[in-house]
Amino acid sequence: MKITKHLIFLFVVLFISTSTLEAQAWKKKLKNLGDTLEKVAEPASDDADAQTAITSEAVVLMTANAIAKLAAAQSLIAEAEGNKELAAQLKNVSESIDGADTKVLKGQVALVKETAKSQQEIFKQKNEMSAEAKKLYGQALVPFTEGAIQTIALAKPIEQFAKNAEYQIKSVQSQPWKIMEVKKTLEVGLFLVKNVPALIITLGKSTKDLMTYSKANGLDTKKAENIKIDSSMDEEEVG
Repeated sequence: MKITKHLIFLFVVLFISTSTLEAQAWKKKLKNLGDTLEKVAEPASDDADAQTAITSEAVVLMTANAIAKLAAAQSLIAEAEGNKELAAQLKNVSESIDGADTKVLKGQVALVKETAKSQQEIFKQKNEMSAEAKKLYGQALVPFTEGAIQTIALAKPIEQFAKNAEYQIKSVQSQPWKIMEVKKTLEVGLFLVKNVPALIITLGKSTKDLMTYSKANGLDTKKAENIKIDSSMDEEEVG
C-alpha cells in the first residue's frame, strides 16, 4: 500500500509540473482524476462504487500524459540518430495525444512501445555520439525519465481497472443486451491493460541503459537520475 501511495503521489506531482497552458486545460480533469486515485489508494471492498473506482477515462488520461512525455523524448533521440521521419511521427504524438479517438490512441501507444524497444537496442550499442547527438540526448534525458516513471506508475491503476472491468462485465451477464454496451465503454482501457505492461517492462530496462549510454558519452545525467522514488520507498518499507 505504501508503494502504491508513493506511485500515486509521484504521478500527481509530475502531472501538475507540466506547462501553465496544459495545466489550465487539464485542471478539471486532474481534480476528477485525483478523486479517483484517492479511491484506488483505499482498500478494495465489495461495494459497487468501489468496484467502479477506476474508469476507462481515468486510465486513458493517465496513459496519454505519460505517453506524451515519452514520445517527446523519443522524438529527440530519433532525431539524434538521424531518423527524421520517426522523429516527426513521435513529435506529432507528443503534441496531439488526448485519448479521444480510440483507433488513434492505439496507434500512438503502439508506436511508442515499438520505439522503446528499438531505441533500447541503440542504447546497448554504446556508440560514440556526435556533438549534435549529445545535445539532443541531453534534452531528452529528463522528459524520458519522467515519462518512464509516469508509465511505470500506471501499473497499479491499470491492474485495478482490469479488476473493475471484469466486475462490470460480470454484473451484466444476466442481461446479454448490455454486454456490448459495457465492453464499448471499457474498450480503450482494456487495450491499455493488454499493452502497457509490456511497455513498462521495456522502460524499466531501457531507462537504465539510456543513463549508462549517456554517461559513457560524457553527458550530465544528474537531473534525470534525481527523478526517482526507489530510495524513499525502500526506506519506508524497511521501517
